[in-house]
Amino acid sequence: MLGKEILFVEKNPQKIIGLDIRVENEYRRTARRPGYKIGELLRLASIMEMMENKVSHIKIYSKGSAVYFHSKYGFEPAIIAFADRNRALEAVMRNCDRHTSDYADKAENILTNVMCYQDDAELQRAACKETNALLKEYIQKVLKIGKPEETYPFDMGMDMMLTKRTVEKNREFYNRLFENTGIDYKV
Repeated sequence: MLGKEILFVEKNPQKIIGLDIRVENEYRRTARRPGYKIGELLRLASIMEMMENKVSHIKIYSKGSAVYFHSKYGFEPAIIAFADRNRALEAVMRNCDRHTSDYADKAENILTNVMCYQDDAELQRAACKETNALLKEYIQKVLKIGKPEETYPFDMGMDMMLTKRTVEKNREFYNRLFENTGIDYKV
């Protein structure tokens, strides 16, 4: 076995929940080894599964070490747990440098607000949406800077989601990935 992904396809409401994705250590990308793109093949297979089953989205809980990997394939933060939101904001603040200081300031503002209004559930939920938007921008910025796992690590995981709409909107990108990996599939 090179790698595997366990998915749960739910019919009502239609969604896919990614339960686990694993690639054997010897086939993972490291600083000394380019990798075999097994994770990419698994991720593309789950996208095919979503499209073929006409499912609205794939939801996963990404390990902190895999947040940037999943982001490269269109997954976006979809945090709903208040504690996860707070830890993600703290990670942005902790990894602040001259390239990301604006994001650290925004993260600090959100965190300050949620601490002031801990008993306001509506504000707490709104802060999750605000955090997801901030994290999406932050992750895209960090991916452009390079070496995100080393310089801007997330020490905790987070809920992430890829929607069918995102895949359809970016079909050229996904079709190129399918073609580059030798998969005969088009969105």
